[in-house]
Amino acid sequence: MAVKIARGTLTRIREHPEGFVLQVRDSSDPELAAEALEAARIGISQIDGPVKLKKAYGLGPEDNLGPSYVAPVLPTAAGPFLYIDANDLPYKLLRTIPEIVRRELERMGVGDATIAAPPSGGTLEYLPQTPNAVLLRLYPSSPHDREDSATPLPPDWLRVAEEWVEGGLGGHDEVFVCVEMMEFRLSLQALVPFLEQCQRMRPISCELIGAKQPIPAPRARSGGRVPEEALEADAQRRLGGALRICSVCFGTGVPNLVLGAGGHALGPAGLRAEMELLKRLARGLPRTSPTPTSLSATRSGWKASRE
Repeated sequence: MAVKIARGTLTRIREHPEGFVLQVRDSSDPELAAEALEAARIGISQIDGPVKLKKAYGLGPEDNLGPSYVAPVLPTAAGPFLYIDANDLPYKLLRTIPEIVRRELERMGVGDATIAAPPSGGTLEYLPQTPNAVLLRLYPSSPHDREDSATPLPPDWLRVAEEWVEGGLGGHDEVFVCVEMMEFRLSLQALVPFLEQCQRMRPISCELIGAKQPIPAPRARSGGRVPEEALEADAQRRLGGALRICSVCFGTGVPNLVLGAGGHALGPAGLRAEMELLKRLARGLPRTSPTPTSLSATRSGWKASRE
């Protein structure tokens, strides 16, 4: 074997330049592959079109013609990945991105690997439509103090996130994770180390779902032939009737932790019970006082509760 680019990778990048994931799979050395992908991330961030091409796009020589966002590299059991927004990049430059990754893998001596652009999303973008929701938002410092934007979440808060999501599991140990539009399942014992790594790498956010049954991958995603209403109905079916929800914001503004619960099976009594649990949790959580918190509940759903 050798380092290869999976079939369909360039097609997915061309069809979704506004946001796609690149992942290194089946690597002979996953740790070395992550280092190579980080080196490639730097190279991708520095992509800049030639002056002639900039002129064709109405840009001056000093303007940058490159990706608008290249996320940190994060590891998963299937291989390290990064998220890229290159919506303004012409295809002539877009197609060089997987080659940059291949070059770095080969330069660092990774003998076998596959570079892929797996489908992203498909489930948690429909979470806002989940009915019946209660939500607790916690800040380690004032949400209005921009000087504290680098304030890390206390380590105990990451343990609390794990325990809260664990309470939504129905006897299994698989947490559904979405970070930078990449959805995957993670074992409960691997969750806190993963969150600690996220805190160091600072992706924009990380969503965690604890459901009664492991959440399967979607059969179809937006942009295909399946109507949007059918995609939403499928996502709600796969999510189930009662969820424990955690959203960890690392990368923009003041880091914060959101804990919640929701679902069509969570009636008024269940909603009140979850709210009482969150109240007790907020009172007992280290360093939540005098730091600000907010707690809200609504029958309208997760979206209304977040607003």
